[in-house]
Amino acid sequence: MPTYRNDGNVSYKVINSANVAETVIPGASVEVLEASVISDFTQTSALPSNTVTIAAAPGAGLAIGTTKPNVASSAFYYNIAGKVYYLAAVAAGTAITGSNVPSGQYGGWRFEIGADGTIDVIESADNATGYASAALALAAIPALSADHVSMGTLTASKSDGAFVPGTTDLDDANTTEDYVDGDMGGLMTEMIVNPGRSLNVSIAGTFTATVTLQRSFDSGVTWVDYDSWTAAAEEMTTIDPVSLPYRLGVKHGGYTTGTVVCKLK
Repeated sequence: MPTYRNDGNVSYKVINSANVAETVIPGASVEVLEASVISDFTQTSALPSNTVTIAAAPGAGLAIGTTKPNVASSAFYYNIAGKVYYLAAVAAGTAITGSNVPSGQYGGWRFEIGADGTIDVIESADNATGYASAALALAAIPALSADHVSMGTLTASKSDGAFVPGTTDLDDANTTEDYVDGDMGGLMTEMIVNPGRSLNVSIAGTFTATVTLQRSFDSGVTWVDYDSWTAAAEEMTTIDPVSLPYRLGVKHGGYTTGTVVCKLK
């Protein structure tokens, strides 16, 4: 069973699993545990995940694997229901599954992932018949599974025979393919700010990215942008006359390069 400790007014949890040694997650920072929740904190006076360091794009970087029929993914963070997870790079790639796509037609697949770190491959509804265009193949991919995020999509077509998932090399001279990264939910801090108090925004590092401050009026179900920055900054913001959760970080698509250290206090 996980144990809880207290560091001043911030409680945090020790995570135990078959694969992860006991590790303390300090209330003052977010530390990555591979295939483990890294922001499942016990709330006291404020959510303690008030600092996050971002040094890689929150995207899966889909590409041809070193095993050429497979789709490789880079190391990435992803966010499910406010909890941030991490998956290591899969250089050899994940095997494409499903029906053969007839010659000259397009097939579509989505790569998605849940809290357990398993990559699932979802094919378009009728790859066996194929689609006249990549856009039609993408439109026929079923809805995202519950409690999953999309790593991205692949469309592929082979002009001189059937495209056989898991067998046809993705760099075959007669194969056309396209990869689009999905929305991993970004990587954000989170903090509840009481009325009558100020919110200090601290952004440090050398980076090319857009850092966004968001707030929620429905207890974190939906978030709206409040302000944004593209360089290091130290600012103090006046808070609304009601308690609201705020979060600061880099949204999906907002990171290019460098290291961003975001902190709310």
